[in-house]
Amino acid sequence: MATWLGKQDRTEAYPDSNVTVTEADVASAAAQLHTAQSLLEQGQTQSALKAAESAVGLNPRNAQAHRLVARAASLLRDSGKAKHAWRVVLHLVPGDVEALAGIKRFE
Repeated sequence: MATWLGKQDRTEAYPDSNVTVTEADVASAAAQLHTAQSLLEQGQTQSALKAAESAVGLNPRNAQAHRLVARAASLLRDSGKAKHAWRVVLHLVPGDVEALAGIKRFE
């Protein structure tokens, strides 16, 4: 499993291009993303957040995983986690309109 959020200061943690992500990690992350999206649609926000964070742990370069973390954290009013996740999305997808709007919401 790929990990990269082990730093104390999460604001400095971005996915490292040197992180090795296996095909199994990608597949597991995709399954976790599907679960996270379904849980979010069912209003199970805390569980959706955990599933999305699991997907991030498996594949830290997956912008959609960070996007789901940001959406769930926003719904849970965890501004620090949401803002960080939106910044990572922006790091992975420069100019992402949803990420820019998400960051602006918390400033």
